[in-house]
Amino acid sequence: MIAAARRLQQVKTRLQAETLQRQADERRTRQQADQARRNEQRLQAVIAGCVDGIITLANDGRIQSANPEAQRLLGGPEKLLLGRDLSAFLPGVVVEPANAAWQETCLENRIPVVFAAASMDDGQGYVCVLRDETGAQQEREALISAKETADSEFRAKSEYLSSMSHELRTPLNAILGFAQLLEADPANPLSETQKASTKEINKAGWHLLDLINNTLDLAQIEAGKMEFRSEEIAVEALVDDAITLVAPLAADRAVILVNQLGVSGLRVYADPFRLKQVIINLLSNAIKYNRQGGRAEVAVCDGRPGFCRLAVSDTGDGLTPAEQETVFDRFNRLVPDRHEIEGSGIGLSVCRSLVHGMGGEIGVQSRPGDGSRFWIELPQLDTDASLPKAAVSS
Repeated sequence: MIAAARRLQQVKTRLQAETLQRQADERRTRQQADQARRNEQRLQAVIAGCVDGIITLANDGRIQSANPEAQRLLGGPEKLLLGRDLSAFLPGVVVEPANAAWQETCLENRIPVVFAAASMDDGQGYVCVLRDETGAQQEREALISAKETADSEFRAKSEYLSSMSHELRTPLNAILGFAQLLEADPANPLSETQKASTKEINKAGWHLLDLINNTLDLAQIEAGKMEFRSEEIAVEALVDDAITLVAPLAADRAVILVNQLGVSGLRVYADPFRLKQVIINLLSNAIKYNRQGGRAEVAVCDGRPGFCRLAVSDTGDGLTPAEQETVFDRFNRLVPDRHEIEGSGIGLSVCRSLVHGMGGEIGVQSRPGDGSRFWIELPQLDTDASLPKAAVSS
């Protein structure tokens, strides 16, 4: 009896343990089911609130589900979309595992959209994303329209500047011509007062003509109409001409001009008129921004292989690193607070465009209190080089 009672107690204990385990398993299963249901509800809420359309498809391309945004784009409630072929709404769209990239298309109601599809993990259908591009397309069209308007206004401005520069230059040349005739007329010599007046006329006239020429060049550069006629140039002769032209300005400022080229037969490939314009501008700046009795030098220094580097140096106040960063910007004067120095702030910007147009580079080296060195690099020709005598580019 005792043994039978012991066995009965063991069976009872085992049954109680199994019951408790089964109850724990059932609780865990219910908890997992509740968690899965909550996760599903959260996922459905995310899909329903998504700003993009989300569609699930069977392998044959038929719609199995569509969130509210997809329903709006496809033009009907989900119950009317289920079972229909997606190609009826998106003709030409390819839905296949190897093509998951965004595709641009239009719905049958002409709404512009982008579309992408990806296979489900179990291989039983696809998840698709449909994005309304109406706003993006309108923004692109607005940007294109704004750019076209800006380009049109830019061209009109450039054409106006070009026209006005020509209109101003013609009478100004006449004024300068008559002032020079007055100075050079031996039959009617001028008094000292009159000579001083004609000198001021010439000085102001040439300054104004320089501003007009820079403005015209800037307008041509901005409009893409600047032409370059490149050819072989003897550097020494061109630099000599430039120094001769700026010599009166240097004499007025008591600045010593020094030609230190010292290279025989040096030739470059560039537009002679534009190169002389650049060198004159650099020399003029080296004189205007120099100290009284200072020096302005032109020399050849080391540059890149195959290029000739010409440098124009001065003994002025020099430039800070910050000033060197912006020295070639338009309308940026080297010393804005020195109003007695003539200039518009576009000369160096024009020089940079001209040098780049001739296939070269331009730069500056300077230290405050130690003067500045502006340099240009242009393609150098060897003695036996053979290039076309002239080439036109724009």
